[in-house]
Amino acid sequence: FLDWIEDNPAAGVFAFIGVYIIASIFFIPGLILTLGAGFVFANALGLGVGIFLATVAVFFGAFFGACASFLIGRYLLRDCVGKLTKKRVIFEAIDAALKDKGLRIMILL
Repeated sequence: FLDWIEDNPAAGVFAFIGVYIIASIFFIPGLILTLGAGFVFANALGLGVGIFLATVAVFFGAFFGACASFLIGRYLLRDCVGKLTKKRVIFEAIDAALKDKGLRIMILL
């Protein structure tokens, strides 16, 4: 794998970003992937360039993974969560409050 990263650093960065996105969606701890990226890219490309590319890959992977998780939760799983929240009165009250004054509540958090 290290030889492939040495030969294809750009493809390695994009492959790692894809793996990080999938791992973020499935709740795999980011620390393991972050340390792994530093190790793999530093050994394959040298300490300076490797750590830089690992940092870039981790940043974009975490960013796009968080965006994908949000979009999945917001649009694909909203109905499933809605069914679960109807069982509890407190969740319905929180949902109603967020619909009316969502920005204000998020700023206060």
